[in-house]
Amino acid sequence: MRQEWIKKRSGVVTQMHFARKGVITEEMAYVAEVEKLDPELIRSEIA
Repeated sequence: MRQEWIKKRSGVVTQMHFARKGVITEEMAYVAEVEKLDPELIRSEIA
C-alpha cells in the first residue's frame, strides 16, 4: 500500500511544504477523515 503512494511522488517533499503552498495532500485528507475534522484545519495546523 505505501509503495503505491510513494510511486506517485516526485522527489522528497514534506507535508509542511505542501501545506504552506495551500495544498491538501492525500495524507492530510486521510487524517481529517479519521479524526472527523475539516481537511483545511489539518492543512493550516501543519503549515
